[in-house]
Amino acid sequence: MHSATIDAISRHSCTPVGSLYHRFGSRDRLLAEMWVRGVRRSQAAFIVAARHREPEQAAVDAALSIYEFVRQHPADARLLTSFRRDDLLRDPRSPGLIRELQQLNQPLEAAVTVLARRVFGKPTRRAVAQTLLATIDIPMGMVRRYLEDRKQAEERMRQENLALREEIDHSSMFEEIVGSSLALRQVLGQVARVAPTDSTVLISGGPEPERN
Repeated sequence: MHSATIDAISRHSCTPVGSLYHRFGSRDRLLAEMWVRGVRRSQAAFIVAARHREPEQAAVDAALSIYEFVRQHPADARLLTSFRRDDLLRDPRSPGLIRELQQLNQPLEAAVTVLARRVFGKPTRRAVAQTLLATIDIPMGMVRRYLEDRKQAEERMRQENLALREEIDHSSMFEEIVGSSLALRQVLGQVARVAPTDSTVLISGGPEPERN
């Protein structure tokens, strides 16, 4: 996600590059706006789930809403785990965005406080901390681990695909050449190593055997 470019985002969203620059001005501003949108989506689902009439079930539903958000919005979930709010607050060029980021967690904090009051009777600091741990911190930790493992698995698959493509390209490069001697295999191996380069290569052999 950190390496995403405006061109890549344009292709993925089917939006002209010019329109993206006109609307957001920069790649960083675009990612920040997308990050805020993802946070608001996840918070909205959490707040709705926390309104269950039974306090204990409300806490369970609120925690599960995080897993459901990842299932329904995987791209948003990956974006949220790629950045922290503090990372986005470092850009002094967008005072409006900074103000929005500073106030972004207020609805969630209010919902956790209300839930702590319902579950524990009073929203003491300890009660709020326990509610936050059970409904947000633990689910987010598990989700983050899942997304990181998935990202690593996708990267391994990408590397394996590249290696397989390279192997196929090398094997098909000489499919019309007949022969299996050690000398021929050595020559073909040398050709395969220099083929991707622009170097000029001279391949020479030993003297031809005398014929009677």
